Amino acid sequence: MQLLLIRHALPVHQKVDSGSADPELAPHGHLQAQALADGLSNETIDAIYSSTMARAKQTAAPLAKLRDLEVTLDARLVEADSKSSQYTPVHILAKTDPAKWERMKQGAPPEMEDFGKFKERVVACMESIIAAHPGRQTVAVFAHAWVLNAYLGHILKIDQYLPFVIDYTGLSKVIATRGGRRVTIAINQYAYGWGCSDSPVTVRPDEE
Repeated sequence: MQLLLIRHALPVHQKVDSGSADPELAPHGHLQAQALADGLSNETIDAIYSSTMARAKQTAAPLAKLRDLEVTLDARLVEADSKSSQYTPVHILAKTDPAKWERMKQGAPPEMEDFGKFKERVVACMESIIAAHPGRQTVAVFAHAWVLNAYLGHILKIDQYLPFVIDYTGLSKVIATRGGRRVTIAINQYAYGWGCSDSPVTVRPDEE
């Protein structure tokens, strides 16, 4: 079977006084999500999974509507810093939180969750999705940059916290065989949602 691993579209910046930040998509992010759904028109998709966080659910929604599929929500797909009181889109991170920007550039793990436990839950989630869809099925999974990096790093046996840059709506593909092999055939192959932007890969400061 095939996994289509998709990072959510562009969200807004959000900081809350109590509880956890869970921002929705920015207006440009909604355009990206629709462009993604249109860009996947030639893919056969049998099921859709999503993180329970708003930005992932909203990115999955246009594709689910277009294919008349329900989205299965799984909390194991939430981001490593899901309990943080602030979410800052990467294109303004250097300006709003320089220290976090430097840590991220060095591939440092998020502060909010033990990375080993985080990786274990991500891998367990992905493997349970694979088990639920045997045979020649294709499943779209909407999640987050750290989530996708954790699973791709696991498959490729890369001992780094953040080995890949994955753009908003960036698509990676994994083939899972009946014999237990996991083969990565694309990483951040194409950010479909940037069909509505002037750059295919670089996050633009459209929504600050």
